[in-house]
Amino acid sequence: MNKSFIKIILSVGILSIATTECLANEIKDKSGTVYNTVVSPYTGKVWLDRNIGASRVCLSLDDKACYGDYFQWGRGADGHEKEKSQSKSTLSSKDTPTHSKFLKAPESPYDWRGGQNSDLWQEIDGANNPCPTNFRIPTIDELMAETKKQELKNSKDVYESFLKLPSAGYKDRSTSFLHKKGIRGNLWSSSTINKYSDYLLFNLTEIKRYSDSRANGFAVRCIKN
Repeated sequence: MNKSFIKIILSVGILSIATTECLANEIKDKSGTVYNTVVSPYTGKVWLDRNIGASRVCLSLDDKACYGDYFQWGRGADGHEKEKSQSKSTLSSKDTPTHSKFLKAPESPYDWRGGQNSDLWQEIDGANNPCPTNFRIPTIDELMAETKKQELKNSKDVYESFLKLPSAGYKDRSTSFLHKKGIRGNLWSSSTINKYSDYLLFNLTEIKRYSDSRANGFAVRCIKN
């Protein structure tokens, strides 16, 4: 057999194996979106390279393609998180609503679930964990550790960091309207305090840990378990 022909066969075989390995290691969320990972040079933690639902890593601070989805705290990826999802005012009596609508909650405790459940996003086996296999929602301490170790001070800093976090704005709990797109970022954590849940807020002047109502729609960035 011709030596050059043998080389071609070997090359094709190697390419086939490499492609198979690549496909086998793809990271997909519940909707089939494919992600890569980034490793923090400060904490060693492994993160998804973009927010859940984003079609690409951010190219600018206000890159709409990297905003991702707007999850109500504790809900799974059932469609409510999409920017243009429909809404309704009847709260859910179950952990997993049977529809894809954003649930408006204008009254205390401002939760989409009638009868709160603080365990829906806890750890990798949380009932409604929207992250890919082997990933979970980070705790507020894990989010704050990245900002502190990098000495980040505002939304420009978090965009320029390895996480490339965008100022995606948020979906209001009472109206389901989007606010502060391109101006402010809100990133949910899995941590809770009383009837509220903790999140990372960043804008042009500050980065802080806050607690707010679970019916708000904020962005989600997953961390490897």
